[in-house]
Amino acid sequence: MVSLCTRITQARVFNIVVSVVILLNADLLGADTFPAVSERWGEWVELFDHVFVAVFSLELLLRLGAYGRRPGLFFRDPWNLFDFVIVVATFLPFIRENITLLRVLRLARIVRTVRFFPHLRIILLAIWRSLPGAGGFAIVGALVIYLYAMLGWMLF
Repeated sequence: MVSLCTRITQARVFNIVVSVVILLNADLLGADTFPAVSERWGEWVELFDHVFVAVFSLELLLRLGAYGRRPGLFFRDPWNLFDFVIVVATFLPFIRENITLLRVLRLARIVRTVRFFPHLRIILLAIWRSLPGAGGFAIVGALVIYLYAMLGWMLF
């Protein structure tokens, strides 16, 4: 059973399908923000919403099953922990009843697509690592603008 779960979760097709489902879920959540869509297609939106939750729950169970008798290793991976929190949160009564909070959490699933695209992960990691340098650049820019503003105020 463990080897079957491992083979499924490591298959390229599985990861592509999960990525497509994540993007479709984000599209559905975006479309649901329009009142006309909610009024006309509300029942279908709710049905697909349940389907997406079921797919994400199944994905989580398969990934957890791939760790077999060592589920602690599953929670050491930050992406697995992220997935677990988001999927489990959809079943918690307080969050399930708070539509805005639920949408924000479910939109956070888009971040999960980074896991399946190594090139995107490299770009985001580079952006993350450049933030301290960009912060320093912003401070220097603000100081120069402040200097010119004070100089202009004194001269004119």
